[in-house]
Amino acid sequence: MKNRILFIHVNHHNLLEIESSSVAKNWVQENVHCFFDGIALKIFALLNGKGLVYDLNGTDLFPLVLTKLNALKSSVYLVGGNSCTIEKTLKNLKINYPQVDFCGRENGYFTSDEFTKIISNINSAAPELLILSMGIDKEVDFLMKSRDRLCVPVIWCVGGLFEFISYNKPRAPLILRKLRLEWFFRFCLEPRRLFTRYFLGVPKLLEINIKYLNNKGS
Repeated sequence: MKNRILFIHVNHHNLLEIESSSVAKNWVQENVHCFFDGIALKIFALLNGKGLVYDLNGTDLFPLVLTKLNALKSSVYLVGGNSCTIEKTLKNLKINYPQVDFCGRENGYFTSDEFTKIISNINSAAPELLILSMGIDKEVDFLMKSRDRLCVPVIWCVGGLFEFISYNKPRAPLILRKLRLEWFFRFCLEPRRLFTRYFLGVPKLLEINIKYLNNKGS
């Protein structure tokens, strides 16, 4: 479908994932609108002389968008999470946004053989918006494989957002969010999973940034 609009929220972890594949990196640069997300990238923007750049995470943007879609009675298709998560997500969204037509949903754990059927289901439902919540690597892979087959005008990739909408995982208290410490709250809940992301991923991105600045200055 021509003139499709694709949105992805890019934080430092997503950026490293995209940077690891030249094919994905080039495709994202050419086809996707990226929302700046996270305190780490704000710091790197400062290091690169970009000043204070506004960032926008999907968790905060989502209710604003869905409130607007609710007023417009728009149609939305959901893909992501496991079978339990997607059902709880759909249930909560229907309660909070009763005028939105949630015209279909799929869990994010499907096989390559099921992929064609899922594309067909989405196209048959003809949603105005497709929301993917599968993590950046799976989302980009889905977008690249379906780029000539999906008939959806707008696709929005929201990472692990369905985990929060389904209440599988809690958000940080508001005071921590205002202090830009939600990442630390999440780390305290899942230290083993997130240690590499926060304490090794940020230095890795810093190393890449320093090399970029050195090459730029030479």
